[in-house]
Amino acid sequence: GPNGNKIFMPATSGSPFYGENIYGNYWSSTLDESSSDKALICTFYEEHGYGIAGTVRYTSCAVRPVKD
Repeated sequence: GPNGNKIFMPATSGSPFYGENIYGNYWSSTLDESSSDKALICTFYEEHGYGIAGTVRYTSCAVRPVKD
C-alpha cells in the first residue's frame, strides 16, 4: 500500500489437474458495467501475475474485508 505495508492474500483455488493452491479469486465491491448480474473479481496466479474480470455474482469467490 501507499504506506509501505503489504497484505497476504492466500490462494483460494486450484484443482488436482492444475495443482492445489495455485491461484486466488477475490470479489471486489464493483459491479461489472456490461451486465447487472456480474461483479468484478481480482484473480492472481502463482506464476502469471493478476487480472481483473467480470464474473456472475452467484460464483463462489473469497472476500477480504477492509475497514477504513
